Amino acid sequence: MKRFFLHIPVVLAGLALTVSCGTLGRDGAAVRAVTVQGSARVLVASDRAAVSLSVVTRNADAAAAAEENARRMTAVQEAIKAMGVDPKSISTSNYTVNREMVYRDGANIPGDYRVTNRLNVSVKDLTSVGKLIDGAIQAGANEMTSLTYSSSDTEAAVKQARALAVTQAREAAQLLAETSGAGLGRVLSITELGGAVPAPRLMVKALADSAAFEESSTPISATDSAVTVTVEVQFELR
Repeated sequence: MKRFFLHIPVVLAGLALTVSCGTLGRDGAAVRAVTVQGSARVLVASDRAAVSLSVVTRNADAAAAAEENARRMTAVQEAIKAMGVDPKSISTSNYTVNREMVYRDGANIPGDYRVTNRLNVSVKDLTSVGKLIDGAIQAGANEMTSLTYSSSDTEAAVKQARALAVTQAREAAQLLAETSGAGLGRVLSITELGGAVPAPRLMVKALADSAAFEESSTPISATDSAVTVTVEVQFELR
């Protein structure tokens, strides 16, 4: 099926709709068609969590800053392992040494060296996430970047989202066809534009020397993951 492009965009209930006035069928005859997009989002219970936390140290001497960072990060990793986390689930995601600059009297003046060691920890027991964060901070972690939840089994959710997306596209095409005085015919083409599993994120900053932290534990509630699928379907107009 060949196409030449003469599209009329239409906005209907937040959907992307396009009337294709120049579609050619296999026999070369002109075929009126409508192209629509349908999208569906299905929630899935999370069964995994990923915690990203760091040890940040500063010192006028780079070696001293690195040495202190190594000592504190070793304590953090040992504390996490002591809570039953598999060592294979602990990995370093970033390590940087930078010299900070201080702006003073119209000039940038070299300041202390900043060493950052970021650690990623994967957890399957979602009830232990709060305790893990507390233990890591008490051991020396002083910056937490993110907490991400995800699901290890999304196959059924993807199938459901695909079916719902196609249904939504058909309903939109049907409404557009009826509104324009036409009938909806067969499917000429269908394309999946995206199928993803975005993980909800909880962004946190945590300081080990916080007085509030010393008096309370970290309350953590798991959130669902979401599967989103978008399809583009072209229907014949009769």
